[in-house]
Amino acid sequence: MTTAHVEKFAEMLLNDPTLKARLTKHKENMSVYASTAVQEGKTLGLIFTADEFIRFVLDIRIAAAEGEMSDLELDAVSGGPSATYMSSL
Repeated sequence: MTTAHVEKFAEMLLNDPTLKARLTKHKENMSVYASTAVQEGKTLGLIFTADEFIRFVLDIRIAAAEGEMSDLELDAVSGGPSATYMSSL
């Protein structure tokens, strides 16, 4: 796995309402949420662990709380690859 797989999955999650709906129903239980993300990622050819996904989500939330922007958020502001804000993760 590379961090790139988690980031790619996050971009896909933001841009695919069906995928997002399958995950957000588990958002209250981070373990199930992450396990579902791993399984969905595998179907898309993206390999990462539940721990890597959780770490990615927590890093984004911490950065947001501290007022920092993630690379994906910076891309969105600059009109880069993801034009959607990452707060929905």
